[in-house]
Formats: sequence, C-alpha cells, structure tokens
Amino acid sequence: LKSPSTSKIEYRIKAKNGHLYHIREESSSVFSDDKIFISSIFFDITELKTENESLSFLNKALPCGIAKFTYINNHPKITYLNDQMKVILKLPDSVETNINFKNSNLFFMIPPSDKRKFQLFLKQVLLNKKAIMGQMNVFCFDGSIARLHGWVTKIKNKNGDEEFQSVCVDITETY
Repeated sequence: LKSPSTSKIEYRIKAKNGHLYHIREESSSVFSDDKIFISSIFFDITELKTENESLSFLNKALPCGIAKFTYINNHPKITYLNDQMKVILKLPDSVETNINFKNSNLFFMIPPSDKRKFQLFLKQVLLNKKAIMGQMNVFCFDGSIARLHGWVTKIKNKNGDEEFQSVCVDITETY
C-alpha cells in the first residue's frame, strides 16, 4: 500500500512479576518517496479493562444495558457496551462489528425524531450535574427500533475526562 494508514490493536503483556498489562497500540504509517515512516503510541489500558470487568457482574445479575460514551464537539462516541446492551441493540458476536459499532457516533443509533431529546438529556446532565431519567428510541443493528427507559449521568474516566454513562432497560414490548 502506498497510502497513509492507521491501525489499532489491543493485547495483553505479562510482566516477569506476573502482573498482566492490557495495552492499546495505535500505529500510523506515512509514505514519502520510497520510504515508510511508522509511528506507534502505546497506552496502558489495564485500569479501564479492570473497571469494565468489574462491571460484568451486572451483566449476569440485572437485565440492564450499560453504555459509556464521550461527548466531544457535539459528537457522542461509544466507549463501552456491556453484554446486555449488545443484546438489546442486536449486535452480532463478530469482533469486527463490535469494534466498528463502538467507534461510531452514537447519533447514528438515534432516530431523527429523538436526537433533540437526547441532546437535551445530555445538556441537563451537564448543567445540573446529576442523573437524568427518560425514555427514547434507538436503532438496533438489524434496523429495528428498541424503546429504552433509563438514566444518564456524567462521570470522569481514569484520565479525568468527562464521560457519560447510561443504564437502561428495554421496554419495547411494553411500550
């Protein structure tokens, strides 16, 4: 390939002392004449992975979907979906599908009629600094629509960045 490219990969490294580190590597390549320049940035995401694994007990105990997302420049980006949320959204088990879905803009999941409501929920959370409860529709992976009832709150992730967390239940059949 003679065009710039970027790739991401996550893996684990076991240290000599037995500690397991979760690593995310992001690499970029640039071509100039007949030379290739590659740069890589490594992130220690051990704490994030541990936090997500500690939430996994909720997957088994409660039928709640959990989603975390950032909201930068009015573009919400999904950073975490628990197993129940993947069931609600009818995501296939394909790793590639889940990675692409998680890296997408959350607004693509929200029908146009509910986008304004969703933006207002987020603004209320930012202004009032407390959780907001409500109901809204979302597009599922298969094109169907699910009706969700839940709460959205703002949290700080391990880097100190603002992130939103939503806990919801699927009420499609009762709506």
